[in-house]
Amino acid sequence: MIPPLFTVIICTYDRSDLLRHCLDSLADQSDAPEDWELLVIDNNSTDATPRVTDDFLAAHPQLNGRRIREAQQGLSHARNRGYREAAADWVIYLDDDARADRRFLARTAELVRDRQYRIVGGVYYPWYHYGRPDWYRDRYASNALPAYRSLSVPPANYVATGGVMLWEKNLLAELGGFDPRVGMVGKRIAYGEETYLQAKARARGIAVAYDPRLIIYHVVIPKKLSVDWFFRSYFAAGRDAVLGGKVKPGFFSLAKELLLAAGVMTKDLLWYTPRLLGPDYYLENWLIDVFRKVAKRVGTVYTALLHDRVTHR
Repeated sequence: MIPPLFTVIICTYDRSDLLRHCLDSLADQSDAPEDWELLVIDNNSTDATPRVTDDFLAAHPQLNGRRIREAQQGLSHARNRGYREAAADWVIYLDDDARADRRFLARTAELVRDRQYRIVGGVYYPWYHYGRPDWYRDRYASNALPAYRSLSVPPANYVATGGVMLWEKNLLAELGGFDPRVGMVGKRIAYGEETYLQAKARARGIAVAYDPRLIIYHVVIPKKLSVDWFFRSYFAAGRDAVLGGKVKPGFFSLAKELLLAAGVMTKDLLWYTPRLLGPDYYLENWLIDVFRKVAKRVGTVYTALLHDRVTHR
């Protein structure tokens, strides 16, 4: 039997309502290839996820799809189970709380046939399924890089988003898959697994590409429509930079992070504070613009100090 061209992997945990939208978007595609596979990795969901998935597959018998239950809790375990079960040589991860663009499958097929890069990250734009407050900006919920208008390789600090990333399956196996120590488990905020894995790939000279035509629309859930969420998520990103090996513990490294935090905050205070006097700029915007980068570096320093303390016990 000829294997599929690529496998779409959706890892899911207790998001059956949003998963339904995600699956429906894959059934409403333009110029989609026929030879693709769908795997829904159910990571111990307690809601209607099994029923939603099975009903979708039954309603679309033309799709080559399966639901697989992964007993080990954690996104990394689910992602690893996905690529190991995939019949295709290429896998693309799609978040369960996102809607795929109508050319998502067609564009994935083009990238796989082209085989120019072994890792490709896509772009996500906000999906305001739950509404949007006046102060909220689209840029808060998008990773779009306006400077890159076509498939290209951004600087080394670029990280392909876990919500829409294409991998050559053999490369995932060569790198050992996603590390559960730095990944999301249940409701815990964590972003380290894809960052760490891409750092390992770059260490081998493998490029990480960005494609603005590989598009999804990612839901902005109510709890993310708050200033507190930004600070907690940036703190988590700083923490995961240490756990993923991007920032090394040690006095000089941490002193550098603190100095950078002070410098960046001073610059942002001077730049953004006058905007409070203008129209369409809210206090929430000011708090996020001035302090989110500081929150990330606080997460880095705190985690590095904690790591150093545990290591030297």
